[in-house]
Amino acid sequence: METLQSENQAVPLKICLLQGTLILSTLFFFGGISTHLHWLSFMIYFFAGWLAWTFVEYGIHRFVMHELIIPGQKDTLFNHHEHHKSPDHLKVNVYQRALSFLLFIIITYYSWEGSGIYKVLAGFVFGFSIFNILHFILHQPIGKILLPKIQRAHILHHNTRPGHAFSFSTIFWDWLFNTLPPKKDRITERMVQRYYSKKLTK
Repeated sequence: METLQSENQAVPLKICLLQGTLILSTLFFFGGISTHLHWLSFMIYFFAGWLAWTFVEYGIHRFVMHELIIPGQKDTLFNHHEHHKSPDHLKVNVYQRALSFLLFIIITYYSWEGSGIYKVLAGFVFGFSIFNILHFILHQPIGKILLPKIQRAHILHHNTRPGHAFSFSTIFWDWLFNTLPPKKDRITERMVQRYYSKKLTK
């Protein structure tokens, strides 16, 4: 079983935080100066909120679940080691996914006429609710059709590249922070079987 410690130190935490903050701040700025066009301002703020979620998603997965945990110790907060042992075992159920999506609808309804922070929050909660669905799709055969690039990266992450491919919603942050699996990497039949089969992951 591969180690969960990331071997890719190309872009360290401080630089990731700086670049991510600059990108998100730029979006917030453009959302603020577009208030005369309500629909445009809403879209920019909402997109910024979604992108902020994907940044948090990337950061938690890479810097908390992988690099900042002590090798060999049990990860009691996220239990991410267990997910790597059994990739098809996902703890979030359909009711929790439905609840998060309902929360998104409620916040979005009230954010339309609210201030920018509510629009950002709506995008952030949307990102979270979609993440729960996307992670499920990534562990299904249909993921190869719906999310081919992300699923390829995720399969490699679970097999030979635990220090790469930390995003579930987009490959943007992995591309920006140089943690995409190399293009030369190939997915073998054994990898696919291990990724989907409970029998082979125990």
